[in-house]
This record gives sequence, C-alpha cells and structure tokens, in this order.
Amino acid sequence: MRKRIDRLVENGTITNFSLNIDHSKVGKPLHAFILLRCKPSDAGEVLEGVKKIDAVRRIFQMLGPYDLMLEIHCAGTSELKAVADERIGSLHGVNEIRTMIIV
Repeated sequence: MRKRIDRLVENGTITNFSLNIDHSKVGKPLHAFILLRCKPSDAGEVLEGVKKIDAVRRIFQMLGPYDLMLEIHCAGTSELKAVADERIGSLHGVNEIRTMIIV
C-alpha cells in the first residue's frame, strides 16, 4: 500500500494530506464563515491582512458578490465578534462583512 501511495504522490495524483482537528478540544468550539466584499484595488492587501489573524483557518477567494470567504474557529461569540469587528472590519479595503455561525 505504501508503494502505491508513494507512486500517486510522485505522479501528482495525490497533491497533499490533511488532518481533521476537533476544535472543541483545543478551546475553539465555535465554527463560522465570514464573507468579505472588498474594494477591488485593495483585495490583495485585505488577503494579506486576514492571513495574519490566528482565528482564520482557511481562506477561499471567490467570484461573485463576495471576494473572500474565511473559515473561522473561536472560543465563543464574543471572540468571533472581536475578530469580525475589530480585526477584519478594521482592515483597509473591507467594504462588507457577513458572518454565518455553523451549528
């Protein structure tokens, strides 16, 4: 089995491996997505800014009404509000934020 996996990695069929984390066991049980609409000329700056925020686990660039979707894990709603309002909302070029909590 190991040789087969090695071949699949070598020929580019498998491009990465991932881990699934139980975020509640590390004190971050709240799971949310944040949609961002950015000023087009500042989208790169916004992207670099959200990469520096610890609560952001994944970033998706999008086409359509929103430019970025951020996957967030926080300790609770007060931390989520602080991340959304103070950290993300204060980034130059962010025009709109939509927060969706996953239950």
